[in-house]
Amino acid sequence: MDWDVFRFWASLISVGIITSAQAAYPWVERRAGESLARITAVAGGIAVGYVALYLLPKIGDYTAALIANQPELPELLQYRLYLFFLAGLVLYFFVDRAGAAGRVLPAWLHGGAFAVYSFATGYVLASVPRPGYFPYILAGGALGLHFIGICHQLRAWHTIAFDRCIRWLLGVAVLAGWAAGSLETFSKAVVATAVAFLGGGILVNVLREEWPEKGPGRTVPFLLGIGLFVLLVVIIRSFTGSRT
Repeated sequence: MDWDVFRFWASLISVGIITSAQAAYPWVERRAGESLARITAVAGGIAVGYVALYLLPKIGDYTAALIANQPELPELLQYRLYLFFLAGLVLYFFVDRAGAAGRVLPAWLHGGAFAVYSFATGYVLASVPRPGYFPYILAGGALGLHFIGICHQLRAWHTIAFDRCIRWLLGVAVLAGWAAGSLETFSKAVVATAVAFLGGGILVNVLREEWPEKGPGRTVPFLLGIGLFVLLVVIIRSFTGSRT
């Protein structure tokens, strides 16, 4: 099969997993009940593993290429992808602080902020190549679980708006990002920026919604999520000889 066709279908399946998690979240919340806290803890562990073992190494690879291609740039600009990582972290930190302090942003603003986040997710999944189908499914599953935690917070802030439109907005944004990535709409520099920005956003959202509270009820599932992701990455890299 032609590589572009393979990547098209594999990334579409991955994005479909995420879109389904977003659109079906109200049903997931009702069905999960008291188990939702443990599910989000596992999701947090998987998301932390995804940032540490996939996104940060990718940022390092892109940065090494930047340094090699543009050695004349000041050091800060050579490492500018880490600034975009920091920007993603700071942006979603302030989005979260507004809600945590009781100054809940308007539903359209909260929805728009996470639509950008969703767009970046879809774009990264489509534009960054992975060896074989399973790494795509792994990425889609990890990020789908991560979005369950995000949707939990968004629905707590804007229950009616989330059920009526925000969840659909997130799904459309993921698909739009995937379409842009599949069509190679932007340059490799934009891809690298999206990876860095997404990494920062994932990290702060995990720390807010999916980081386990005190007690074994969420700590063990969180550590289990990290261990599971590490195990899957080791297995994939053992068989493919490449990063997921």
